[in-house]
Amino acid sequence: MLSVDYSMRLDFSAPVKNHYFLLRCVPVTRPCQTVREAELLISPESQCIRFTDSFGNLCIAGSKAEEHLFLEIRMRAAVESAYASGSREPCQPVYRYGTPLTRCSGKMERIAAEWRADFSDREKGIPPDRIRAAAEALCRIISGRMEYNPGATTIATTAEEAFTLGKGVCQDYTHIFISLCRKAGIAARYVCGTSCGEGATHAWAEVFIPDSGAPALNGQPAEGCWIGADPTRNRLCDSSYIVLSRGRDFRDCQIDRGILTGNAAQTMTVFIRTEEKK
Repeated sequence: MLSVDYSMRLDFSAPVKNHYFLLRCVPVTRPCQTVREAELLISPESQCIRFTDSFGNLCIAGSKAEEHLFLEIRMRAAVESAYASGSREPCQPVYRYGTPLTRCSGKMERIAAEWRADFSDREKGIPPDRIRAAAEALCRIISGRMEYNPGATTIATTAEEAFTLGKGVCQDYTHIFISLCRKAGIAARYVCGTSCGEGATHAWAEVFIPDSGAPALNGQPAEGCWIGADPTRNRLCDSSYIVLSRGRDFRDCQIDRGILTGNAAQTMTVFIRTEEKK
């Protein structure tokens, strides 16, 4: 059993109002994990509704109309993770196509072609029984070409821009990984979550291993299993990982976002701790 303690606090230099926010920080039970308990506290008290988005993420939409000087989010959960064995779910066709953040071009296309050639079966693409090994190899390729540098990129940086720069954070590593996978014909999706340790949330990718080599027909989901790959840490994911949100790229998975009215400077503090529950 893993315990997760997440906190996010916004402090404002002057009162703000009409604050609308959207959270995806609460884990839900999925084929790869079972949530035994989860608690979300929001201060000051706000009006909230819950819904599930098209990617299966639990979303909390909230608002605070009155003036306030801070907003604090606190989430605690206990989760049984079986992430090492993968997540048996169908693959929606949307995970096979690029997005503005994950487009593949130029030097990335050449890297994708070289990497695919090492695992492909002639013109049939990478067969299912080689996708796991291909994902591990791609983690090594990206890790060897990128330097982890928190100040080098922003949340708007694309995979191509980060790859050209050769620097970035877990979001950039993951976008590059997803871009190269999709270019090589492997469905891939973005994951935001956490693993044992403390600091900030983490991002990694999942690749789809179909039950057969045949692609989905007539736009219908293919059956198979998703496995996690963490290019930032150069490894496949184990059961110390917990999924908070999934999607096509970072924009689908953002843990917290919002808009407000006011003329104030904003300071954000985020902290997350994940550990074995005794």
